[in-house]
Amino acid sequence: MLSFSLIAITTQLLLNSPQSSHSLSQPVTISQAEVNSSRVIFSGAQGEYTCSVAVTGDLDSIWTVLTDYDNFAEYMPNVVESKLIHTQGNQKVFTQVQIFRLLLLSIRSQVTIDTTEDYPREIKFTLVDGNLKHLNGSWTIRPMSSNRFLVTHKVSVEPNLESSDLRAVFFNVYEDTLKKTLEVVRQEAEKRSFELGR
Repeated sequence: MLSFSLIAITTQLLLNSPQSSHSLSQPVTISQAEVNSSRVIFSGAQGEYTCSVAVTGDLDSIWTVLTDYDNFAEYMPNVVESKLIHTQGNQKVFTQVQIFRLLLLSIRSQVTIDTTEDYPREIKFTLVDGNLKHLNGSWTIRPMSSNRFLVTHKVSVEPNLESSDLRAVFFNVYEDTLKKTLEVVRQEAEKRSFELGR
């Protein structure tokens, strides 16, 4: 999670165009007012997403919320199981089970994720095994002031579904889950910071 001083924040997030993985990135500008609002800022489509939220609290609480792999099921949306299975230096591997409701169907997504942690700036993650075709991305933290941080989540995901209708529903549900996840990260980090008196 990134430690850059930002006084006047006009952050550019580079997003891949959903039409083609080979097209030029599209810059999306986040205004100071949007960052200050503490609402989730979301952009992207068709499995390529970037979302951010401003968090008031301390850096350690934010970092812990993002790396508390054994306890994700207690606060992360749709996560029903999560367990850290391997640690070697700054690399960690964990398993996670999520349940996604698609119309009348429930899809169980079981994945094994490899993470590389660069405290306190960034966590990169990639799919090792699971029933998704593709998943990778990152979490970054950028300080805005001594007790306010911009948390940004970039993710590329591809479901293991052939039906275009089911894929469309999956992406809709996944997008909704991403927005909820960023809001939960903000709430959980602020709660932990408050409990620690920070």
